[in-house]
Amino acid sequence: MKKCVRKRLLTVLLAGLLLALPFAGCGDGDFVPVPESSQAEKIPERMPILTVWIDNADLWLQNVNTDKLWEEVPGNQREFILQTEILGNEEPERGNRLSNLRVELMAGKGPDIFLCSTGGGGSNSFMGYDEEKDAFYSLGRTFPFPEQAMRNHIFLTLDEYIQKQANHMEWEKLDPVIMRAGRTEEGQQLLPMGYSMFITLYDRSVYELEQSQLPMTHREMLDSGNPLLVNTALGTDIWEVCSEPLDYERDALGFTEEEFLENVMESMDDSSSEDFPEGTYINCWLGQYGEYNMTNKTNGLGDEAPEYWMVPRYNDAGGITAEVTSYAAINRNTSYPEYAFRVLDTLLAKSTQQNSKFYQAAVEGIPVYMDLGTREEPVVKSGGQWYMGDWNRSQFEFLHGQINSVHFSTPLKEQVSLMWQEYRQNGQTPEGLEKAAKKTYSTMQMMIGES
Repeated sequence: MKKCVRKRLLTVLLAGLLLALPFAGCGDGDFVPVPESSQAEKIPERMPILTVWIDNADLWLQNVNTDKLWEEVPGNQREFILQTEILGNEEPERGNRLSNLRVELMAGKGPDIFLCSTGGGGSNSFMGYDEEKDAFYSLGRTFPFPEQAMRNHIFLTLDEYIQKQANHMEWEKLDPVIMRAGRTEEGQQLLPMGYSMFITLYDRSVYELEQSQLPMTHREMLDSGNPLLVNTALGTDIWEVCSEPLDYERDALGFTEEEFLENVMESMDDSSSEDFPEGTYINCWLGQYGEYNMTNKTNGLGDEAPEYWMVPRYNDAGGITAEVTSYAAINRNTSYPEYAFRVLDTLLAKSTQQNSKFYQAAVEGIPVYMDLGTREEPVVKSGGQWYMGDWNRSQFEFLHGQINSVHFSTPLKEQVSLMWQEYRQNGQTPEGLEKAAKKTYSTMQMMIGES
């Protein structure tokens, strides 16, 4: 069986020395000698090892190499050594490693830096598949509830480092609406790397839409009588409808069982879709760099794409709920916060978000550097430069201005997916759906209560 966890030392030291290196985490006090070529510099005679922990499905699926990006981190292999530990998806290795990680964190140790996916944006990256049972299941993740992990003081507060040490990230150019999701009363602890929102694309050459009436609430969409708005609103799940889906102060869900049941039954109604010819509209999560991720087209919203009306699924507060799809953080226990911050500073730099294959694979959504994907600031991809056409970009910016709720995706979202699986397996009856929905609500309540 393939090993779930792979560790790669990112170093060009002599082969014999490399084999002798111990894997290290923050607080371990492990060092390696400085190469002779560096002895003339004013640096320690022995270099600390920092571990970058990566829990991101797209990276292990695409086998993206981190070495090239780490070469850009100032001081790597001269003042310190970066090594990468990638958490894979094979069980039971994955679950065992996560259990060990929690013990390490409780002991004041663990990796120095975390780069994690949330499974948001429609990626379903934390859904495993059991061939024998022909069924999906939810994989464990590093921090199931990132917002709760912030409150549990796991991460280093970054404000001082951003103010005094950021040489590459341009904080004022990082989307403030999205970045705010990684902040508590204590300060900025998580750095969102990407985000997404669910929308419907309607071919502008086929449909007309008066947007002056937007935004509106989810209920107003359903009652509007506008076919485009009604069609978009139907099928909306609770995470898009509820602007505050989780109440971490009370460790409770932000919606009642009755509201959840109403949403589930409402999402069964697909009658309006019959009025829209196939190929004239697309339901999707906005994916990497504005591409939509539910079609086989590689550059869904590139400059040669059709012009679309972009209609979001509005929430109960009359705005749009965005999901953080991936984030970076520093372990509060690290012995080397200044070195660790250099990694985040490099990772969030404009040049990384614009050019790095690693970032484009890891972000699983729209980058947080606000100007990317425009004609003036195209993204460099394997097929060349990518940017949105002027009309589609204006539609995207119109939507962005309506975001009023930003959350990290959690395993609770997967419980709803598993509810639909149970419904299909048990005959697809209304009674079966209601039973599955009540069971799911109870499970989600228990999970948030234990978080």
